[in-house]
Amino acid sequence: MAYAWGVPLILTAVALIMDRIPKTEGDNILRPRFGEVRCWFVDDLAILAYFFGPVGVLLVINILLFLSTARQLTCGLWKHDDVKSTSER
Repeated sequence: MAYAWGVPLILTAVALIMDRIPKTEGDNILRPRFGEVRCWFVDDLAILAYFFGPVGVLLVINILLFLSTARQLTCGLWKHDDVKSTSER
């Protein structure tokens, strides 16, 4: 639950904090700039840093967790034992 709710919550909080930091001259902070031109990110670098990058990382983690679960099921739970123990004979 912490992974499924916590990581997106942290990513959203970081994006909102970065968007609300007061602008100063000469700062090189990548801001999402929500709603300035349209209701989404303004430029491609911001959408990569604040959306596609984190979503890609979450997708890779989800695939790894799926593969781990599939391996545990096929090699553990669903594995057929050909040789029974002496108490089952």
